Amino acid sequence: MMLRKRRGRSLTPRHIPHRPLSSVARATAAAKSDIRRRRDGDSYREESFTTIWHISFFKSSLNNCDVDISLCPVYYKCKLCNTRPQRSKQMDHIFIDNLRRLRADKKLTQEQAALRLGVSAQSVSRWECGKTMPDIMLLPELARLYGVTVDDLFRQRPSAYDNYAQRLTAMFSESQNPDDFATAVSEFEKLRHSGSETPNDLRMEGILHQYMAIHCILRAVTLFDESIEHARRLSDSVTLWKARRQKAYFLGRIGRGDETIREQLDAIETGTANSQEWILLVAAYLYNNDAQSAYDWFLQAAQHFPEEAMLFVFGGDACRELGRTEEAFQHWDQALKLDGTLRDAKLSKAAYYDELGLYTEAYDLWCEIIEDLKSAGYESEIAYPLAQAEKCKEKLHIHRHW
Repeated sequence: MMLRKRRGRSLTPRHIPHRPLSSVARATAAAKSDIRRRRDGDSYREESFTTIWHISFFKSSLNNCDVDISLCPVYYKCKLCNTRPQRSKQMDHIFIDNLRRLRADKKLTQEQAALRLGVSAQSVSRWECGKTMPDIMLLPELARLYGVTVDDLFRQRPSAYDNYAQRLTAMFSESQNPDDFATAVSEFEKLRHSGSETPNDLRMEGILHQYMAIHCILRAVTLFDESIEHARRLSDSVTLWKARRQKAYFLGRIGRGDETIREQLDAIETGTANSQEWILLVAAYLYNNDAQSAYDWFLQAAQHFPEEAMLFVFGGDACRELGRTEEAFQHWDQALKLDGTLRDAKLSKAAYYDELGLYTEAYDLWCEIIEDLKSAGYESEIAYPLAQAEKCKEKLHIHRHW
């Protein structure tokens, strides 16, 4: 079938079906009738190598296939001399050797492997002898059976894992790609639902989440730093201090709160600290579970900056941790007096009302927060206060019933 090239149009073989091909044999047969032309100076030249670029057409049909099979040299050869390039021959040997070795590592006979794959034992034998190649659609199942990825089948001496999920865990530790994490989690879920999950699988799944946690921590710190730097360049003070407080909170949660405290103490000692630097220091002590130091620094800061509403929010939070109930509400009320729209103060008050068993006051305040969020257009953020309001409502019903 000869294809004519028109200017402005690409060459598209019309014989390629609009559904996935069932085998390499059919794909190769279709490719053999395709003669591609390329522009070479002022003339065209024909290329005689079988092309299987359209094999990637049904890559989407391969579950968990992480390699572009159209790039595997095992599956192409010259149409004229019926030979493969040298690189392809080497790949053949690697592929064949891996089939034999990985099956042996899994302690499977050819008959057992064939049964798991739904083929005959003779087919497995012919693959391992290099007489034929497995169906391209079978490669993902073959890799999963041997506890490797499709890509591993074409690598020099890949390690055989207990199962595919463990191999994906190792792959994520190298790639740090969240997509690999999601795929590995899905594979562990399959093991759990099938009832075949072992204690070692649980250990490996824990390691997988450990890798992801470390990845997320490093990524979060990087993003906070980028936000702070970008806000500083744009002179966006609101975002700047929100990002710095959020970073301080995050560092406190992962045991690195001392970093923010040291940084803020240095700023205050140099005499260059503004009100936000003082607020951040009080917050950093709170996030580092040192409420007494937070309270002491709050008292000093309140003398210098009595008009800073956010400072009194953290002062009230410090009093709450120290059991200074009356004083805590005084500071939150002062924050709301300075800024009636400050939801942070309302959130702290509502949570403390709930903790003290004052469910009527808590319920009213949660409802007020819900209305504030709706008015501000934050419909997606009402889930938490709504849930808290419902809990208060249930507790009020129980108390009244008694």
